[in-house]
Amino acid sequence: MTPALGLGLRYYAPHSSAEVDHLIRGLLVRVSKQLGVAVGTEEIRRWEGTYGIVVSQEHQAAVYRRDFLGSSRRLHQRLGVPISSVLRRRNGRYSIVGQVAVLENDRVDWIPTEPWVRTQLGHPPRTYTHPEEAPGAYFLRKLLLEGIGAIPRGVGGSAEDNLMGNAPELARWLNAHGVTVGSALAPLAIPGGTYALFETSAADERGFWLVCGLERFSYSGLRRALRARRAFASAHGPSRVSLALLVGPPHSESRQLWTFPGRPGPAGAPAGPASESGRFTARPRRATAG
Repeated sequence: MTPALGLGLRYYAPHSSAEVDHLIRGLLVRVSKQLGVAVGTEEIRRWEGTYGIVVSQEHQAAVYRRDFLGSSRRLHQRLGVPISSVLRRRNGRYSIVGQVAVLENDRVDWIPTEPWVRTQLGHPPRTYTHPEEAPGAYFLRKLLLEGIGAIPRGVGGSAEDNLMGNAPELARWLNAHGVTVGSALAPLAIPGGTYALFETSAADERGFWLVCGLERFSYSGLRRALRARRAFASAHGPSRVSLALLVGPPHSESRQLWTFPGRPGPAGAPAGPASESGRFTARPRRATAG
């Protein structure tokens, strides 16, 4: 599986638990080899103090300003809470060591948190009790099992863009609302944004569903998605390339679905869109593929 353009991981080492630290480092090596994702480790300065290991607050503060502060608005949207509440304690001290960050074009795009792990496991938010449930370790294990689709990535390429969640969750939502998709492929980077990509479920026809999310509807976002569909179709003809545009928060009852069914182009020629009109439904539970 080819990872999306610009995707990477960064581990802020070491984790406070030597066992978790060893686990994360090993998983990073496996992720790099198996998925081809660029990984890096930043060793936070530390030294032996009177009462044990002391981790540099100055170094962590510099990392916070460099890697997280500029992306704070986007991370707030992605995590649902301010990034400061995740990486800073009530006394103002930083807690960056042990974090594993997902990078897109060298910018932090998302980090796994304990509440996210608890949601995945179906448990209420609480401190983990097993090394493999530490957020970074759990996320990397999930990544190895599910591939790139395990990363809750944004699509569309701007601050307005919606959060799509992982590929299995997105596929279930689409199937439940009338858009039948097949296998998930790697998230696709197209000039102007990153899109979820699925094969169609039709066994006798080569085709794709390109999925774009927007936090709120705008004609510029719609035009950007349609251009992306045309660009992808021109490179994969003859194929049927359909577009699904999701508008609104990913877990909201008011989420809207627009569909733009594609049609295959003639053999040897690029595929083209059937129309630019699309089909719109005001409530996602009534959404159907047009």
